[in-house]
Amino acid sequence: MKIKIIIFILMAVLVYANSAESGAAVAKRGAAAHKKSMPPQLPPGYVLGPNGIQKVSETSENDAQQAAEEENVEVKDEVGLDQIMEALQSSGKSWGLIISRKDKEIVVQEFIKQYAKEGIVIRKPAVYYANFIDEMVKGSPEMLELPFERVLQVVAVMEYDFENGQNKDLLAQKILGPQVYEKNKKRLLAAAPGQ
Repeated sequence: MKIKIIIFILMAVLVYANSAESGAAVAKRGAAAHKKSMPPQLPPGYVLGPNGIQKVSETSENDAQQAAEEENVEVKDEVGLDQIMEALQSSGKSWGLIISRKDKEIVVQEFIKQYAKEGIVIRKPAVYYANFIDEMVKGSPEMLELPFERVLQVVAVMEYDFENGQNKDLLAQKILGPQVYEKNKKRLLAAAPGQ
């Protein structure tokens, strides 16, 4: 009895495989008769997604192009660290174009090194400041209008981690202004362990 079942299953598989092969042969003959072949790549404006071929929204492409033009940034597949650093010298706006977390850490680390060359010590790791800046930008996107060096200075001063030989509290008052200074003090007290 078991042998009959196994033979039946094998026969069913063979019949199915033969019908699939014959279907493929018919499809080839039909395609040859119409002499139409699939294009080697998708037409512009289309992508292959999980649900098949989909048209890309033209507005999202246009928005990305327009944003890049507004910031005078050339749209490229890849941008080197030198180009990013150069763009960030005049404005932090390019920060939002850096997608990779690791790349953001590298950029922050490079600016920390620049400060170190000037004798200024920033002790917290680059990953900390990359995350901090991302969070700050959510609430204050205008912050990125400053050169990135200044952005890093502001967040390091907020953390009392900008060691340039000056009194850190007086430096925070000077850099942050009275209102932001007071808000920052409350934030630090709330975040302090045991509070």
